[in-house]
Amino acid sequence: MLPEQGNSGLKPETLSVMTPGRVAIIAGATGGLGRVVARMLGEGGARLALIGTDRERLDALVKEMGLPSERAVTCVADLRGRQEAATAAEAVLGRFGRAEILLNLVGGWIGARSVEQVSPEDVLEMLGQHLWTTFHLAKAFVPHLTAAGWGRIVAVTSPHATSPGKGVSPYATAPPPRRTPHGPLPRRSRP
Repeated sequence: MLPEQGNSGLKPETLSVMTPGRVAIIAGATGGLGRVVARMLGEGGARLALIGTDRERLDALVKEMGLPSERAVTCVADLRGRQEAATAAEAVLGRFGRAEILLNLVGGWIGARSVEQVSPEDVLEMLGQHLWTTFHLAKAFVPHLTAAGWGRIVAVTSPHATSPGKGVSPYATAPPPRRTPHGPLPRRSRP
């Protein structure tokens, strides 16, 4: 496991088997885990659709990776919005003609505070980052993953979502919906 991966469980050998020539969409591409996964998939020969909220950071990532333009497309999108996820899907299909791997690595949390210290607006923000990005990505990409005949979905959340420790209970109120939408999607969406 690469040091940058922490306890993600992602192994380079697992990704390299999946990726040569595949089209991988990475939502949250400029975050810590997103950058590591992008590098691993890029080195494995995947064509990458990198989605994030900051154009400069996306462009810098592509430049750092040295990917040729025919193997990368970047999309600036706030995936809490349904239309932005749909627009990202259109950009991916416009560039590569298909979508095969969807990685939802969008994250964020409010920590080191008790539930009493967190406002409802804070929880709504976390729900937006976790629930709505997952839902909008699934709506935008699952039909294309199914059409490709080889769709894979990976969503990552923190272990704190299932076993919250001191100061992370507000975070644990938002991510649980992310744990359930992905499991059954690939089975239900197979041709």
